[in-house]
Amino acid sequence: VERALDAAGDAPLLVTGAGPAFSAGLDLDALRAADGAEVERLLTTMERVVRKLFLHPAPTAAKVQGHAGAG
Repeated sequence: VERALDAAGDAPLLVTGAGPAFSAGLDLDALRAADGAEVERLLTTMERVVRKLFLHPAPTAAKVQGHAGAG
């Protein structure tokens, strides 16, 4: 996701999901098994990607199909 966002440059974005859901959410079992360093990496990555989406210089739209769960 982040690489695609970086590759978009100043072009408009259309964000879509894959499969029957826009976002199935976080894998809570994997998150529960993660150590502190893994959780920190996940949160750092999520924050960085959300910041890039927020600051993207062109129009951004989401095509939401199906459910959009947490995360």
